[in-house]
Amino acid sequence: MSKHRRTRHPDTEPSPAERYRAFKERQKRRDTPLGRFESSLSFALDDFQLKAAQGVQEGRNVLVAAPTGAGKTIVGEFGIERALSLGKRAFYTTPIKALSNQKFSDFCEKWGRQRVGLLTGDTVVNGDADVVVMTTEVLRNMLYQRHRALEGLGVVVLDEVHYLADRFRGPVWEEVILHTPSQVQIISISATVSNAEEFGRWLGEVRGDCLVVVSEERPVPLEQHMVVGDRLYSLYRAGSTRPNPALTQAVSQSLQRRPRVFPEDVMLTLGKEDLLPAIFFVFSRAGCDRAVSFCLRANISITSPSQRERLREICADVADKVPGEDHAVVGMDRWSKAMQNGYAAHHAGMLPALKEAVELAFSEGLLGAVFATETLALGINMPARSVVITQLRKWNGVDHVMLTPGQYTQLTGRAGRRGIDTVGHAVVPYQIGAEPAIVASLASKRTYPLISAFRPTYSMAVGLLERLDMGEARATMERSFAQFQSDQKARVNAQKAQNWKQQMSAAEADIHCSRGDFKEYALARQELSRAQKSAAKAYHRARRMRFRQTILELDRGDVAQLKIGKRQRAGLVLNAAKHHGLPTLLVLTDDAKLRHISADDVSGGIARVGHIKIPPSLTGRKPRDRKELASKLRHDGRAGKFKAKERKEPELEKFDLLKQKISSHPCNSCPRREEHYAKARSWVRAKSEYERYLKKVSEQTSALTTRFEGVCQVLTTLGYLEGEKVSDKGVLLAGIYSEHDLLLAQCLSDGVFSKLSAPELAAAVSACIYESRGELTTAPLHLPGRVRGALSQIESLQAKISRLESANSLPESLQASPALAEAVLAWASGASLTTTLESTDQLPAGDFVRWAKMLIDVLGQIRLLADPQLASKAQSAADRIRRGVVAWTEY
Repeated sequence: MSKHRRTRHPDTEPSPAERYRAFKERQKRRDTPLGRFESSLSFALDDFQLKAAQGVQEGRNVLVAAPTGAGKTIVGEFGIERALSLGKRAFYTTPIKALSNQKFSDFCEKWGRQRVGLLTGDTVVNGDADVVVMTTEVLRNMLYQRHRALEGLGVVVLDEVHYLADRFRGPVWEEVILHTPSQVQIISISATVSNAEEFGRWLGEVRGDCLVVVSEERPVPLEQHMVVGDRLYSLYRAGSTRPNPALTQAVSQSLQRRPRVFPEDVMLTLGKEDLLPAIFFVFSRAGCDRAVSFCLRANISITSPSQRERLREICADVADKVPGEDHAVVGMDRWSKAMQNGYAAHHAGMLPALKEAVELAFSEGLLGAVFATETLALGINMPARSVVITQLRKWNGVDHVMLTPGQYTQLTGRAGRRGIDTVGHAVVPYQIGAEPAIVASLASKRTYPLISAFRPTYSMAVGLLERLDMGEARATMERSFAQFQSDQKARVNAQKAQNWKQQMSAAEADIHCSRGDFKEYALARQELSRAQKSAAKAYHRARRMRFRQTILELDRGDVAQLKIGKRQRAGLVLNAAKHHGLPTLLVLTDDAKLRHISADDVSGGIARVGHIKIPPSLTGRKPRDRKELASKLRHDGRAGKFKAKERKEPELEKFDLLKQKISSHPCNSCPRREEHYAKARSWVRAKSEYERYLKKVSEQTSALTTRFEGVCQVLTTLGYLEGEKVSDKGVLLAGIYSEHDLLLAQCLSDGVFSKLSAPELAAAVSACIYESRGELTTAPLHLPGRVRGALSQIESLQAKISRLESANSLPESLQASPALAEAVLAWASGASLTTTLESTDQLPAGDFVRWAKMLIDVLGQIRLLADPQLASKAQSAADRIRRGVVAWTEY
């Protein structure tokens, strides 16, 4: 169970008078639920814990924000204890399964296995228990289903509630907060955020009275260091926040040669300074594995004989659970050797069995170093003496960006073990881009703002409209934290707009011209000036967006005129896909070459000019097929069958119209024109700023409802809504909880899966949920005809959804990929893990297991929604996948 005891320092010891007052307060609380809870603990509650727990005892909603390791979850545990004492149930939600598993283990130890359950989508243990640990998505689904488990619910604890800022999964937290029955107490546990009071005000508005308790005091003080070469330096001069001169000098000397970071060297440096165990945060899975390889290559071992023996036992236990034929594909021997040497990787690409064994070994103090991705910072109880951040830039799904101070704080929060270490250590190796000034700027800011990522989704929309009318559903959007934050900004911007309006009125009095309306003339000149500054940039951006839209609209068999480099070519579209998140076409050009084309590749232009019918079986992979098709392209082109529409870019047309408007305006010939214009400039600027802030206010007050209406329009077009009512198709959609909810509903309603066997069904459904990590999302080649047919239908449905989203000004839904279908078919047909992974593009075993578990969850949803025949196949498919390493649940 997690420890909450604080290590006291001599200068923070309470005085006798303070101890006496605390004793008297405890006496007062002794016969209360909180007093009884306190007496069951082996340590005294800190002030912030006590204040928050008192709010819980009073039945208030509570938000408690404190640093990692401060013991804030004890407040949630008291909330559970209070609910149980009142004869009610308690739900404890977490953002990730690993944290749910850990809390389940902790709570079983505290309240007994018979009173504690676990629900994580693919795992159900004692779901009717008094205390149930679950992922937040599971609770959201219960709320929309009005599940009977909600009866008798007394409290919901939302752990890691700051996760609502996550752009992909964050909206789920707000859905839970908005839809949990009003009589249920909500205890929200957050990292320290700079706008906790704002978040608390919103909770108070939507849930009723909410107590906000914030503590910024770390239970274990943190020291900041940098490694230069093989030496460790303090970031700051002793006793101050000024730069350490010794560090500055070392960096200056290091600049004479390009600094490189070798994880094994940093680990040895920390070992010499007695700063192990350490967590090394590496922002890629491959980087974690490389770090372990470097250490193995250097033949580093940091374990004692007794540690090595215990690690050997742990590794042998895991090896017994993985079939021998699959040891090579999961890297069992290499993993076991590294573990026994005292270090390991930890990331989502590893088998859960291996990853959780690493957590066990680290918690027992057997490992000196773990090379982990940032998910390890999210609540899992693996504190270390030191945290090493190997680089300060990370991939955010779109670009490599600098860590924010908040992310730096979250990661370094793992440094310092409460009750073991008197101080924790944050370490950054010096390299280009990680200079002392940059590290200091990150380390000096302890908090970050919580920004809502709430947005309406398709299943959310039908779920709301099943219970509410359109006006009430819009009102729900307006009650979100996202809208609350927008309203706050809108009030500020409305005041700014008013200020500019006053300046505009004052400046207007000085504008006169006998030739005509000089305000009109001045505005035209201002517009032309802006157009001149941004014309080239806007022109190229608009062209690129048009090319991207053209690529989205092209289908198999379409002929496109392409300008690649300096050459104009005709290209036959064979397939549409995504590569690195960009719409991409597989095109056969008239020189018989297959090319993957995105908007970046056709800067000279792309336009649809015709269509050629292609047999479904033709992929363009055979040289003979390519030559025949290319010959037809050239022949039809010479015959004049391909015609492209000539068009002038609208930006250039607008530019010409503005120049004409100015030259023909009466004020343009005024001899005092420039004198008048000098006076008009301040009015023009004031008017521009006034309109800019008015536009912001309008966007901020209506953005969510506008997006909700766009979602509803897509649903109406596809038949999920009839007016403001949910159709039978809509009821089907309301029962699907997935990032790809609409695509799955379309497949079910169109009968895409109806003729498939159980293994084939699993393969096809995987193409509705799998999101590749960068590989081209073309369909695998070695699949039965029925599966290929289903994948083709799925691709068409996905393209149709994308077109509707574009037409309704909605961001494009995440694109699913068929790239996993062949592996899923093999696994569902009984293949070994090794054979299964051979059909993927080097997909890590852990990733396959993770997607397989998500697939089991979706198949379970299909079982509940489909006709009896398809439901039976969905159950069979799930059972076929739930075996071996996929069925493994807990180390």
